[in-house]
Amino acid sequence: MLKKVTGSFFIRIAGVALTFFAYSLMARIMPKEDYGVFMYFLTIIPIIAIFFRGGLDSLATNVYNNPKEHNFNDFFNNSILLITVASVVAILVASFININIFYYCLFAFPFALVYFLQGVMKASRNVFLSQFLEQVGLPSAMLAFVGYSLYTQAEVSYVAPLLLYGGVFSAIFVILACFVLAKLKVKVSLASINVENIKKYLKISFPLMLTTALVALAPRIQTIMLGNISDNATIAEFAVVARLAALTVFLSAAVTHVFDPVLTKLFYDDRAACKQKLKKILLLGLGCNVVGVVFYSIFGKYVLMIFGSDYTHLYPELVLLAISYALSVSFLPNLFAFIAVKKQFLYFKIQFIFIVLLCGLSVLGYAKYGIIGLCYASILSNILLSLVTTYYTRRILRTGE
Repeated sequence: MLKKVTGSFFIRIAGVALTFFAYSLMARIMPKEDYGVFMYFLTIIPIIAIFFRGGLDSLATNVYNNPKEHNFNDFFNNSILLITVASVVAILVASFININIFYYCLFAFPFALVYFLQGVMKASRNVFLSQFLEQVGLPSAMLAFVGYSLYTQAEVSYVAPLLLYGGVFSAIFVILACFVLAKLKVKVSLASINVENIKKYLKISFPLMLTTALVALAPRIQTIMLGNISDNATIAEFAVVARLAALTVFLSAAVTHVFDPVLTKLFYDDRAACKQKLKKILLLGLGCNVVGVVFYSIFGKYVLMIFGSDYTHLYPELVLLAISYALSVSFLPNLFAFIAVKKQFLYFKIQFIFIVLLCGLSVLGYAKYGIIGLCYASILSNILLSLVTTYYTRRILRTGE
């Protein structure tokens, strides 16, 4: 287990470094308005992909670790079918509605398939390949694109990097699918696909989909809000700060990624041991987040200078958003407990209230203070969310219900 955690750490560190350089160089070679549009696309597409995969990636850990109630082979086949049908239908409908919505859905399809397979690999504790491809392979491709653009001195719009993103995620899906079929010995069979299986899995996964959508929407809702009330240059500024601040939790997220299936299995086998293990993970996660905040407090100005002189004035916003992420539950492996006792809808309601609160505070904060007002809104909302979520997680581990 220590080997897997260490490997996850190093992959994420490499991924953070490569992603940082890729986005900082792209901010330099792209017009600010095009960079804003590009980042807006990358904000919307992962959210649409959540609805395509229907919460099935979150359910994979519990299905895999609870063979008494579930057949994993049936789950895999039905899930791939559901994701494909949902994506194709959405793409066809969007083609008659709006060209932008069509492109959102088209790019979201490979995202949905990749994230589902990542959920499957996390459930089986085979996280190295999926993490490596996303954390290292994707930003490496972006860096290669930046290098080619600098070499040819071509003008870069938002279209080319988006096409590259879609192509890379499609390639990652093919690689991960081959790995899952070979390593986990999953058999593709139409015989396991039936209406009853689909109903059974959707009954559990639907509230998970809504919950996952809200969890993913939370750090992006302010960017989406700016996309509707502000100009592309402001979106670019906030997107740079938000993406940098999100790196505050990359180490703690690596811990969660490895230990989530371990905690799920412990919950079914020994709840007391699960509670003790969770305490250690929380302390480790908080410590990692504090390191991130301290780093930005000292070096934040220099980090922003890499993106260009247009972004250096955003140092206060960067530190405040880093604090917000450090206080958030984005690094807490707590959803497993809600799923285990079939209270995923309670988790959804908590997240929904948080989103409403965040939106309200963000509107008030931006109207009065601008971007820094969004940071204050995020800090206050995350404090309240962390308190409520931690309370319910502790109660579930204590009572088992």
